[in-house]
Amino acid sequence: MNGTRAVVAEGQAIVLIRTPDKVFALRNACSHKGSALNGGWVEDGKIHCPLHGWAYALASGKCLSNKAKPVAVFPTRIVNDIIEVELELLMSRKS
Repeated sequence: MNGTRAVVAEGQAIVLIRTPDKVFALRNACSHKGSALNGGWVEDGKIHCPLHGWAYALASGKCLSNKAKPVAVFPTRIVNDIIEVELELLMSRKS
């Protein structure tokens, strides 16, 4: 996988972003209008929403364009070439 990929885990939309150093997992919805982030572009440690260009930090989910709500970020790891996403944060937010 290179770039971004949309996946669904436990019924939730997540975008996976592979950089040369790491794989990031964020909730696949811009906090502005809910647009899917996987259609956006990635550069300098951030992903840009394809709808209006709002930027979010890959490591923290913080909105870098203004003071909008951040998007959720989930820990990842690669085991035997399989990307694993830690869903505990996701599950606790659903409760």
